[in-house]
Amino acid sequence: ANGGKTTLVNQLKPTKTRDLEVAPTVGFSVERFTLHKCSLTVVDMSGQSKYHDLWECYYKDAQAVVYVVDAASDEAALDESRETLHEMLAHEHLAGRPLLVFANKSDLPNARSAADVAAEVHLTGAACEGRPWHVGACVAVTGEGVDEGIRWLLGKL
Repeated sequence: ANGGKTTLVNQLKPTKTRDLEVAPTVGFSVERFTLHKCSLTVVDMSGQSKYHDLWECYYKDAQAVVYVVDAASDEAALDESRETLHEMLAHEHLAGRPLLVFANKSDLPNARSAADVAAEVHLTGAACEGRPWHVGACVAVTGEGVDEGIRWLLGKL
């Protein structure tokens, strides 16, 4: 929760359709738009643990996973983020699906680098074997680093 998922999705949308203010997601929201000549359906899932069971409803149709980590969060939050990510990646419907992890809020002085986030959430482990994955630093509020990550992902689909 509060990692920047909705802000990131808002950055991906065409400028004229962006929301001026982003509120925390309750449950989920679905956005459809075209980016780099690709039609995208983005399901923005609430990060609150009470909604995690909802996530599974969307795994079957998912072609890729974008996971947002607050690179400036404390150890406990990173531990929770790692557990949640690995639980999700273990689901049969997500086997082999490309994974893009955004290390968000990378502009903050206490933010970890993308490489450190990759190590902290154990992306080199079994969950990522047989799956293309990438970690990129970003700043969702300005869009910095977002397009590079999305271009990597679209290249894998």
